[in-house]
This record gives sequence, C-alpha cells and structure tokens, in this order.
Amino acid sequence: MTADTTLNPRTYCGGLHITGTASVTLNPGVYIIKDGPLIVDKTAGMTGQNVGFYFMGDAAGVLFDASTTISLTAPVSGPLAGFLMTEQPGVSAPVPPPPPPPSPPSMPLREYRIISNNARTMLGTIYLPAGRLFIDGKAAVSDQPAYTVIVTQLLDLYDGPTLYLNANYDATSVPVPKGVGPVNGKILLTQ
Repeated sequence: MTADTTLNPRTYCGGLHITGTASVTLNPGVYIIKDGPLIVDKTAGMTGQNVGFYFMGDAAGVLFDASTTISLTAPVSGPLAGFLMTEQPGVSAPVPPPPPPPSPPSMPLREYRIISNNARTMLGTIYLPAGRLFIDGKAAVSDQPAYTVIVTQLLDLYDGPTLYLNANYDATSVPVPKGVGPVNGKILLTQ
C-alpha cells in the first residue's frame, strides 16, 4: 500500500505492507495478520486508536522500519481489550521479516522488529509468548502512552534504544489484562 488511506479491521492474508510515503489510519477493531508480516517501511506512517493485532501462521511478524511513524492504542473493549499485539500460540518454522536477525534463537520464534525512530505511542499490552521482539531504534520507543506492557519469549535491545514501560494504568481507559498491572497498589510480575 503506497497511498494515504483508511483501513478496516479484517483478516489480512499474506500480511500487510505499508510503504513509501503512505499515511494509513486504522479504524477501531481487530486486525488479523495471517501468513505474512505487518510491514511499515520507508517513510510511511500508521496510526490507530482502539486497535489490536492478532498474528497467525509461521510467516506472521512485524517490521516497523527506522523512518516510519507509528502511533497505536489498544482496544478498550472486545476480545482484545487491552492487547495491542498478540499471537497464535506456537510456531514451527518462522519466516523472519527483513532484515534477518543477528543471531538465531534456540527455539522457533516469530519475529517482531520495532526499529522506528518515531514509535512513541504504543499503548497497551504486547503479548508475544512465541515471539522474539527486537527494539532497535535510535529514539525513544513508547515514551508517551500511559502504559506499555511487554510479554515475550525473547527481547533484544540493539543500537542503544530507550524503551519506556510506563505504568500509569489509571491514566487511560485501555484496560490492563489480567495478570499484569496493579494489584492492591503493587505491580504484579508473572512468568
């Protein structure tokens, strides 16, 4: 996709590629990315409020390239309430989005690469239990939302990124999924 447009929630078979100078607005809802990656590259942008991504199939994953603009908030209700990204459990033969990882993991994992230098709002829970999340930008990542929770099999930080995991749960209407967030005034960490 190379033109400015608005997308609706549905299943995107083979993935979704936003490129060039396209500016894409996502309408609220669940976006299923199936059998291919979600790629935003060149100087493209993607924004959406009350959106959740569900990744299916071995070829699913993410690449938010360095010169892109990403601004996303998770749904406040529905099946993915509080979840910005989640995935189908298990993977057998993942297909990494470009570029390839610096070192192979010890088990098969889907790959999610956030190397954008303008991914400052990622409000919600990124739940990738069969995923490897790369944060590789040179600018702050997710410093503006009230909260960001990351649950992943493997987290790689490269190139000196600053990843913010704010915990101002009461400052937003986006719910915190059960098992993370405040419990009686304390933050609960689970494995």
